[in-house]
Amino acid sequence: MKKIIPAVLLSFCISIVQAQLQQIPIKQGLVLEYTVFPMGQVFPCTITLDTTATGNLSIAWKNESGRGGKYFVTRSALDSGTTAFWGPPNYDQEITLDADQTMLVLSRKQWKELQANGRVNFDGQFYARQGAIGDNQLLIDGKPADAIFLQSESGETRIWVLNNATLPLLLKVDKNPFGVDLQIERVKK
Repeated sequence: MKKIIPAVLLSFCISIVQAQLQQIPIKQGLVLEYTVFPMGQVFPCTITLDTTATGNLSIAWKNESGRGGKYFVTRSALDSGTTAFWGPPNYDQEITLDADQTMLVLSRKQWKELQANGRVNFDGQFYARQGAIGDNQLLIDGKPADAIFLQSESGETRIWVLNNATLPLLLKVDKNPFGVDLQIERVKK
């Protein structure tokens, strides 16, 4: 009996902490505000996520002046993509990314790898799951996010991923070797 009470108490405390984490509702038309830092510049943008009839992920974006474009992540990339698109924005265009290229998300294959092994191969580098506490806790609108914190084997690059198997969004990328960092600022509900 003495061993059961601490276990129940620990479970209860974990439930309270998880209930306080910022959740992002995955739904059609999800609107997110990001700041992207391409090569040190500052590029605030609004991103709207949708799925298409063919199962592709549609990522519509616009800058502060309202100008933007749209990218499509193919179903095959969502299933097993291994690289991410870090190129410059293509204004007034609709671009379908390569079949192994994702944008703002981990593929299902990468998510499974992360869940099974605690590490993932992303863009040719291995990232290991670390504790998301202290400076590694991501805040969205001042609230702790339900995010998985990953760090590259070199310790240089850090990535925060939404803890959601349906859509493991990249919430923040810091010191990206491809020169494009990003951070979610808020979720529009």
